[in-house]
Amino acid sequence: MRSAHTKLKQGTRRQVGLSLIEIMISLTLGIIVLAGVTSVFTGNLATQSTISARAQIEQDVRAAMEYMARDIRRSGYYSGNQSTTVNPFQAELAVGNPSSCILYAYDTKKDGQITDDDKLGFRLSSNALQLRRKAANCDAPHSWENLTDVNTIIVKKLKFTINTVFCTDVTTELHVDCKGSVQKTNEVHVHTYDVKIELTAQLKADPSMSISSEQTVRIKNESVIRK
Repeated sequence: MRSAHTKLKQGTRRQVGLSLIEIMISLTLGIIVLAGVTSVFTGNLATQSTISARAQIEQDVRAAMEYMARDIRRSGYYSGNQSTTVNPFQAELAVGNPSSCILYAYDTKKDGQITDDDKLGFRLSSNALQLRRKAANCDAPHSWENLTDVNTIIVKKLKFTINTVFCTDVTTELHVDCKGSVQKTNEVHVHTYDVKIELTAQLKADPSMSISSEQTVRIKNESVIRK
């Protein structure tokens, strides 16, 4: 009886613990599983980072385009009586040289008087989108304010193009199309303009992350030109 009990006890002892080979196999399998999990986790982080980066630059470019479009659309607004007074704000609309700068004006205070505060614009300078202040020229070193952060976004291209969409000769009661014609003395022409805006920007941290946007803005206030 004791012999049988001893054999049973010895058999039980042989079931306790793992051999060195079994431990090594277990560790190898664990490392493989851990490597797989780490790879998936790292891949998910990289994907999420790329998505976040693209969302950031898309949002910033969209906001910049909407800001420019909304403000340029108001170009030439005049609170005075245009039927009896020449609109002093209309003549300010112009694209500079280079075409990465646009200047314009509108009656911000609604007082009918044009001042330096009414003269606005946008330009590309040192890879930043800038807003005009104090009636500065396109090449002025100062009086321009950054609208984009160069530590985050690098603006590579900004281009403005002004196109005459409609031209109407209103000198007589019979209004006729005057687009392409030469204005003569005592004629009154009414012009409708479009401004095309082209913008390209990239992330400073990842230059491969780039986005381009294009928008055409119809100037709400028609330009009346008298000879």
